[in-house]
Amino acid sequence: ILRRLTAYALDAEDRFSVLLAGTDELLRVLRDPRLDPLRSRVGYAQTLRPYGIEDARNYVTFHVKRAGARVDLFTEDAVKRMFHASHGRPRSINQLALQTLIHAAVEGRDNIDGAFVAAQIAAHPLYDNTTQENP
Repeated sequence: ILRRLTAYALDAEDRFSVLLAGTDELLRVLRDPRLDPLRSRVGYAQTLRPYGIEDARNYVTFHVKRAGARVDLFTEDAVKRMFHASHGRPRSINQLALQTLIHAAVEGRDNIDGAFVAAQIAAHPLYDNTTQENP
Protein backbone atom coordinates (compact mmCIF):
# COMPACT_ATOMS: atom_id res chain seq x y z
CA ILE A 1 0.00 0.00 0.00
CA LEU A 2 2.77 2.41 0.91
CA ARG A 3 4.43 1.85 -2.44
CA ARG A 4 1.20 2.64 -4.29
CA LEU A 5 0.65 5.80 -2.28
CA THR A 6 4.17 7.08 -2.88
CA ALA A 7 4.17 6.08 -6.56
CA TYR A 8 1.17 8.24 -7.42
CA ALA A 9 2.00 10.66 -10.24
CA LEU A 10 5.76 10.18 -9.96
CA ASP A 11 6.47 12.64 -12.74
CA ALA A 12 4.15 15.28 -11.30
CA GLU A 13 4.04 16.84 -7.86
CA ASP A 14 4.28 14.74 -4.73
CA ARG A 15 0.89 14.18 -3.18
CA PHE A 16 1.86 11.99 -0.29
CA SER A 17 4.69 12.10 2.23
CA VAL A 18 5.65 9.62 4.89
CA LEU A 19 7.67 10.35 7.99
CA LEU A 20 9.43 7.36 9.49
CA ALA A 21 10.91 7.72 12.94
CA GLY A 22 12.70 4.99 14.80
CA THR A 23 15.87 3.65 16.26
CA ASP A 24 18.94 2.23 14.58
CA GLU A 25 16.90 -0.96 14.22
CA LEU A 26 14.67 0.80 11.68
CA LEU A 27 17.74 1.76 9.66
CA ARG A 28 18.91 -1.84 9.73
CA VAL A 29 15.53 -3.00 8.42
CA LEU A 30 15.43 -0.37 5.69
CA ARG A 31 18.86 -1.45 4.47
CA ASP A 32 17.46 -4.86 3.56
CA PRO A 33 17.91 -5.24 -0.25
CA ARG A 34 14.30 -6.40 -0.56
CA LEU A 35 13.22 -2.91 0.48
CA ASP A 36 15.11 -1.09 -2.31
CA PRO A 37 11.82 0.14 -3.88
CA LEU A 38 10.75 1.70 -0.58
CA ARG A 39 14.21 3.07 0.22
CA SER A 40 14.36 4.74 -3.20
CA ARG A 41 11.36 6.85 -2.14
CA VAL A 42 13.08 8.19 0.97
CA GLY A 43 13.99 11.77 0.17
CA TYR A 44 15.69 12.65 3.44
CA ALA A 45 17.08 10.64 6.33
CA GLN A 46 18.40 11.75 9.69
CA THR A 47 19.51 9.54 12.53
CA LEU A 48 18.21 10.49 15.96
CA ARG A 49 20.64 9.79 18.76
CA PRO A 50 19.81 9.15 22.40
CA TYR A 51 19.88 12.05 24.83
CA GLY A 52 22.79 12.90 27.05
CA ILE A 53 22.13 13.35 30.76
CA GLU A 54 21.59 17.12 30.44
CA ASP A 55 19.09 16.67 27.60
CA ALA A 56 17.27 13.98 29.61
CA ARG A 57 17.10 16.30 32.62
CA ASN A 58 15.71 19.12 30.45
CA TYR A 59 13.24 16.73 28.82
CA VAL A 60 11.84 15.56 32.15
CA THR A 61 11.72 19.12 33.50
CA PHE A 62 9.90 20.36 30.39
CA HIS A 63 7.21 17.68 30.65
CA VAL A 64 6.77 18.11 34.39
CA LYS A 65 6.29 21.87 33.90
CA ARG A 66 3.83 21.30 31.04
CA ALA A 67 1.82 19.00 33.29
CA GLY A 68 1.61 21.77 35.90
CA ALA A 69 3.56 19.82 38.51
CA ARG A 70 6.39 21.04 40.69
CA VAL A 71 9.71 21.21 38.84
CA ASP A 72 11.40 19.32 41.69
CA LEU A 73 8.95 16.39 41.52
CA PHE A 74 11.78 14.14 40.26
CA THR A 75 15.04 14.46 42.17
CA GLU A 76 18.35 14.64 40.33
CA ASP A 77 19.07 11.02 41.33
CA ALA A 78 15.68 9.93 39.96
CA VAL A 79 16.39 11.53 36.59
CA LYS A 80 19.86 9.95 36.47
CA ARG A 81 18.45 6.51 37.15
CA MET A 82 15.81 6.90 34.43
CA PHE A 83 18.49 8.15 32.05
CA HIS A 84 20.78 5.18 32.68
CA ALA A 85 18.00 2.59 32.50
CA SER A 86 16.61 4.10 29.28
CA HIS A 87 20.03 4.59 27.68
CA GLY A 88 18.85 8.13 26.93
CA ARG A 89 16.00 7.11 24.63
CA PRO A 90 13.12 9.58 25.05
CA ARG A 91 10.39 6.97 24.62
CA SER A 92 11.93 4.83 27.34
CA ILE A 93 12.29 7.85 29.61
CA ASN A 94 8.57 8.49 29.07
CA GLN A 95 7.67 4.89 29.90
CA LEU A 96 9.71 4.87 33.08
CA ALA A 97 8.46 8.28 34.18
CA LEU A 98 4.84 7.27 33.57
CA GLN A 99 5.17 4.01 35.48
CA THR A 100 6.91 5.84 38.30
CA LEU A 101 4.25 8.58 38.40
CA ILE A 102 1.44 6.03 38.55
CA HIS A 103 3.04 4.17 41.44
CA ALA A 104 3.87 7.44 43.20
CA ALA A 105 0.21 8.50 42.92
CA VAL A 106 -0.97 5.15 44.30
CA GLU A 107 1.38 5.55 47.26
CA GLY A 108 0.53 9.22 47.73
CA ARG A 109 4.11 10.38 47.22
CA ASP A 110 4.86 14.07 46.68
CA ASN A 111 8.46 13.50 45.64
CA ILE A 112 10.13 10.89 43.45
CA ASP A 113 13.67 10.03 44.46
CA GLY A 114 16.29 7.72 43.01
CA ALA A 115 15.46 4.79 45.28
CA PHE A 116 11.80 4.91 44.23
CA VAL A 117 12.75 5.03 40.53
CA ALA A 118 15.19 2.14 41.07
CA ALA A 119 12.35 0.09 42.57
CA GLN A 120 10.14 0.85 39.56
CA ILE A 121 12.90 -0.14 37.15
CA ALA A 122 13.48 -3.38 39.05
CA ALA A 123 9.75 -4.16 38.88
CA HIS A 124 9.42 -3.28 35.19
CA PRO A 125 9.49 -6.48 33.10
CA LEU A 126 10.98 -4.79 30.03
CA TYR A 127 14.16 -3.44 31.61
CA ASP A 128 17.34 -5.38 32.19
CA ASN A 129 18.18 -4.54 35.77
CA THR A 130 21.74 -5.82 35.49
CA THR A 131 22.77 -2.81 33.39
CA GLN A 132 21.27 -0.23 35.73
CA GLU A 133 23.94 2.13 36.94
CA ASN A 134 23.93 3.60 40.40
CA PRO A 135 24.73 7.27 39.83
